[in-house]
Amino acid sequence: APVRTWQVVLSKYAAAMTFYIILWVPAVIQFKLFGWVTDLPAAYTSGDIIGAAGILLLLGAAFTAVGCLASALTSSQIIAALITIGLLVIQYFLGFVTVIWGESFIGAPLFHYISSQQHLHYFASGLLSSQPIVYFGSVVIFVLFLTYQVVDFRRWKS
Repeated sequence: APVRTWQVVLSKYAAAMTFYIILWVPAVIQFKLFGWVTDLPAAYTSGDIIGAAGILLLLGAAFTAVGCLASALTSSQIIAALITIGLLVIQYFLGFVTVIWGESFIGAPLFHYISSQQHLHYFASGLLSSQPIVYFGSVVIFVLFLTYQVVDFRRWKS
């Protein structure tokens, strides 16, 4: 094909992210419609909405990258979905390691750092930090690099 491997990977990722962002349009319309229809003050601040939208965009970017990797690993959509769900469930439950083992063990800060729930809680409260941006950005770059390697390997193998 006249396209390079990185173009294939980034195109698939961009298409998935575009679809993910389009899914949020009805929610934005609903938040705006509530104020217009009811003339009541909103139960949320703009900082809450921006924080929640920001962390959901970051989470979606990382989770979409994991889905692209799983899709590159297999030719079956169902198996790719199961791999994605499995990896994301493992990542989700890694955030509960400190709940189970407590805060006293040496790896507790690492598990707090990779906890999606922790980042979601802080951003939705309006507390903006660069840690989630760096973490999820690094996850996206690393997972897309792995996807590139998998697609390139499959391309040269055949």
